[in-house]
Amino acid sequence: AHDEGELVSVGITMRRNVGIAGIHAAQQRQAALNSAGAALDSELTASMHQQLGEFRKSLESFARNHKHEIQNDPAFRAKFHQMCATVGVDPLTSAKGSWMAALGVGDFYYELAVRTVEVCIQTRVLNGGVLNVDECRKRLQQKRFTYTEKISSDDIERAIRKLRVLQGGFDVIKLGESSVIKSVPLEFSIDQTRVLQLATRATSAGAPVDGALSVPIVAKALEWPEHRAQDALVLLLNAEIAWLDSQARPLPLYWFLGLVSGAATSTSSSATLM
Repeated sequence: AHDEGELVSVGITMRRNVGIAGIHAAQQRQAALNSAGAALDSELTASMHQQLGEFRKSLESFARNHKHEIQNDPAFRAKFHQMCATVGVDPLTSAKGSWMAALGVGDFYYELAVRTVEVCIQTRVLNGGVLNVDECRKRLQQKRFTYTEKISSDDIERAIRKLRVLQGGFDVIKLGESSVIKSVPLEFSIDQTRVLQLATRATSAGAPVDGALSVPIVAKALEWPEHRAQDALVLLLNAEIAWLDSQARPLPLYWFLGLVSGAATSTSSSATLM
């Protein structure tokens, strides 16, 4: 019995030693794998930085060779901005200065931002500080620019986004397929945003024209009780973003003139720009 006890003790000790050795071996293998993985990550990162650097140089060369197209073709300019974004280059804020010197885009977007702000401020009496980007573009096309490049909605959105740092309330808001410029320091609630989004496609909900809504139209389209639709519309009315036509028939209409096609460019408006 004594001998058997010793054998059992030796067996347990041997298994324990084998188990500890196995753990050490596994730890060594894991350490080796981690080291190899870190080396591979470092190598891949270095290679990626090198490739991005080469691509940035190629992109700058491309910009210089296609300066005319970038300045004069809105679609080409938008594609160029997309190419820049893929490698983390923003020609409008690049510290390298060579981008602005090569393209003149800095001056172009600076003047575009100034002119857009003018349009927003001078039409604010009509729209309360909410203006469809495409309507703004039409208005800008009537103004004289130092630069004669064609202006796209994408250009306007880029210019406005650069104004965020001024904290004056200027921003671009997506309303479904439409984009609007917000030029007042006002945050819209979810309900207000949904009403504005509906206003951009009001005719599809039964309204006589896009940009005009009634309480029943909002309630039906958004599946809300009428008091909720009424509250959202009244808040936008109080913010002077909507106008109320109480004489409209069969029901009063809330007009969002910043979203009505042609309203911003109407020559009969008292807010007509010079």
